[in-house]
Amino acid sequence: MPAPEGFYNGSYDENITRFREFNADFMFVARQDLSDAIGISGTFGGNIMSRRNDSNTQSANDFVVRDLYTLGNARQVDAAYGYSERQVNSIYGSLEFDYTTYFFLNITGRNDWFSTLDPSERSVFYPSINSSFVFSEVLNGLPGWINEGTLRAGYGEVGSDTDVSFAAGTLTYATNSNLYPSIDGGMRALGSISGNTLPVSGQDR
Repeated sequence: MPAPEGFYNGSYDENITRFREFNADFMFVARQDLSDAIGISGTFGGNIMSRRNDSNTQSANDFVVRDLYTLGNARQVDAAYGYSERQVNSIYGSLEFDYTTYFFLNITGRNDWFSTLDPSERSVFYPSINSSFVFSEVLNGLPGWINEGTLRAGYGEVGSDTDVSFAAGTLTYATNSNLYPSIDGGMRALGSISGNTLPVSGQDR
């Protein structure tokens, strides 16, 4: 689209982005041999992850002076502000049983609490179970070309909140890029509601 008369095509953006992430972890590991053939080991831990990201962007369009890249050299300047925040609190644990050198069983569990989900649904649990049997340690008469043979089976569940944006249940606003005259004669920007989904009120959650 050509620039209006008296202006030159061109655009210029200035962006400032601030990102911060905080992680705190703890973990305990233990091992106990119940006999010469049976052993058990366990792990228990947790994590707190807090992340914040915000940005300021100004976009200038249509230059007054050709090839002068400044915000003041533009017919129209639009400003935008972006903000996101996310925290995940987690605990996890695992138990592993081993019998001699050929049978192993591992059970794990993890629970996450996501700040971006509804308070009644933000706790998510992920279990898993895995086992392996090294049959080459037990069976005799296997073909010579089998050096080691193992059968494995497992089941696990996963999940996340990556499909949910921050404040998805909150009414948000945006500033219109066009300016309109106000009562005092100055030019002012108008605000409007962002999105087309009405959030659920806190009393309904």
